[in-house]
Amino acid sequence: GLVVLARDGNGRLLGAVPGEGGWRPVDPNTATPDAPAAVSTGPDRVDLYIRADNGRVQSAVSG
Repeated sequence: GLVVLARDGNGRLLGAVPGEGGWRPVDPNTATPDAPAAVSTGPDRVDLYIRADNGRVQSAVSG
């Protein structure tokens, strides 16, 4: 039930879920806690946010 999110260099939260034909972006604010998710990666430093079943950010790790 964890959702992994990333914050890009502009401070935007990013997320992605597997879909037909590859990964599709999701809105982290509306993603369901049980949805499989992955971090959107790029050239910018990202911070990883782990969201637990209650929808709150439980821990954060600087990348």
